[in-house]
Amino acid sequence: MAIYAWRNLQLVKHSCCGIDNVAVFLSRARKFAHPYLVPFLHLTPEYLPNLKKENKAMYNSFKEWWEQNGRKPPPPPAIEFNGEATWNWEWMKVVMPADRVPEGWEVFTQAALLYRLRDYEGARSALGEALRINSELALATDELLPGFHSFVPPRAALVPVRTKYLVCYNPQVGLGNVAVVMVSALNLARLTGRVLVVHWNTNLVTRHAWELLDTPGVRLLGDAAPDLGLVEPVKSLYMFHMMDSDMLAGMLELLGCSDLISSLNQHRIVTLSSNLYFTPILQTNPQLLPGQEVLPFAEGLKHMLTPSQKAKKRALSYANKTAWGSAPIVAVHIRAREAGEDNDDWPTAESPDQDLLVSLTKCIEQAVQNEFGDIKAWDVYLAATTEKARKVASEHLKQSSKKLRRILSLPKLERNRHTGSGAVDSMAEALLLSRADIFVRLVVGTTGFSTFAYLSNALRSQGDWAAALPPLRREGFVRCNYVVTSKCGTEHRCFEAPVEVRMADVSWHGKFVTGRSCGDVIARLNQKIGCDGLTPIGGDATEEEEL
Repeated sequence: MAIYAWRNLQLVKHSCCGIDNVAVFLSRARKFAHPYLVPFLHLTPEYLPNLKKENKAMYNSFKEWWEQNGRKPPPPPAIEFNGEATWNWEWMKVVMPADRVPEGWEVFTQAALLYRLRDYEGARSALGEALRINSELALATDELLPGFHSFVPPRAALVPVRTKYLVCYNPQVGLGNVAVVMVSALNLARLTGRVLVVHWNTNLVTRHAWELLDTPGVRLLGDAAPDLGLVEPVKSLYMFHMMDSDMLAGMLELLGCSDLISSLNQHRIVTLSSNLYFTPILQTNPQLLPGQEVLPFAEGLKHMLTPSQKAKKRALSYANKTAWGSAPIVAVHIRAREAGEDNDDWPTAESPDQDLLVSLTKCIEQAVQNEFGDIKAWDVYLAATTEKARKVASEHLKQSSKKLRRILSLPKLERNRHTGSGAVDSMAEALLLSRADIFVRLVVGTTGFSTFAYLSNALRSQGDWAAALPPLRREGFVRCNYVVTSKCGTEHRCFEAPVEVRMADVSWHGKFVTGRSCGDVIARLNQKIGCDGLTPIGGDATEEEEL
């Protein structure tokens, strides 16, 4: 913990939360570190107001103890600060003499640190490289990495020739965002002649929802690690809709204007972390050569990923038990506000209000009339991110819709994206939504942007798991998605929206960010954002809606 906290302090300097983390370590190391805590914090008194709330209370407690004991200086060796955001502490100089450092020790240390941080995939990769460099390091494995004692590194014959890689780190996002980022990363790797390496990162449980296909040019981190190495310099790319504007401008220039191969050619390893579907930017890059192919979302997804067998089995079992498809099915997906989850799209409540529920019922009836005319009955498959939203919508639909035959919902659903079973259930719902005849979505309090909806649309092209079910009433994509929202004018609540995935809006950063050397990168996508991308159902758009 000391090494990790100190290394973090040296990297982030006065930014959050290097000083806080070292202070917390000093508070916990009771045998020797308590006398260092207050003097350490007093080295940078201007930072004290920025301490986290709980750490301010800790500081005040230690300060009172320090003052009552005579304001003693810390015991040697003291922590020193040179005034340029650089700290020095002899205790942290944990380097052995060169003649005592065995070959591969640095990489083995990385394995041990990653193991302590519970990044077991990274620890396994580092250990494999360390043991390939020096097999005698296995003698220390039992002590420093218990549980890895039976690990065998890949044989030398299986180590690939050093090539160029794009490593995609998946941030903590939902199933839909993971899918759109990975397809975008696949396209970037293909355009730059690189092998795409999938690193589940903090989204490790996502591997229970997806299975990586045996696709040339795509590998998991553990398989690529022998050639990647762990101490080689890398070029890091970040592409988020909420990020530093100057960094975003640089990424838009790179992806939207530059010759991608020459721009990245000097870096053998490039890493990417994103929450955006940036394929449209690649598609409009004027430097693309004839024959360079950019895969659309559904095709790219099918090229590299398939839903896991567990998710397929879960969806098929439910479909068989409920005679799925015996009547037209309206899939309804409600995204409501979840406690503790990211809320980038800002759902404003944990369930829709009464007015929205009335609009939802009307929209379903209008959608059925548009798609199938005057039919006797239909089913609704109801999915929601919160149980409260599912329950109130279910109760309202039962009372309000005369031709509704039944409401279907996946039983014993685990709504937790941080668990393996939660990831499986989320994918099972996406598969069931993909087999519906009509798709209606509602993101409470917003205009209804949903990458989960786009994922469900794309999965219609991966219907092998449902071969025994009744065939789709309309092959390929559904004609459109229906969106229920109160944010786009006053006369309409039900809208049509295109089914093709689009990139989340970054135009709000301003033209000084989106306007690059080849023109306005975002404007040329010609994307209709928010209400502009929706077409009212049941009448012409009002003047307010057109604006």
